[in-house]
Amino acid sequence: MPQTFNVGARSLFVTLLAWALVLAGGAACVGALASASALPWPVRAGLVLSLAMLGCALGLLMGQPWARRLFAGLLREFA
Repeated sequence: MPQTFNVGARSLFVTLLAWALVLAGGAACVGALASASALPWPVRAGLVLSLAMLGCALGLLMGQPWARRLFAGLLREFA
């Protein structure tokens, strides 16, 4: 049987950050889709980034290691 290591509880900061990103990403997606039927390219680009951030936030909530790397990359994009 393989040995598993428990490294401690999940970080409260990461959990709160992920929930904030879920709310912000969802609101941005709804706002972009509700703005117009034919979206100009800046709005489409923002929609794609918001969807990526929403997926990243869900990955952070599930504790996926790829989500942390994606989150760091998206923070560079938004900053």
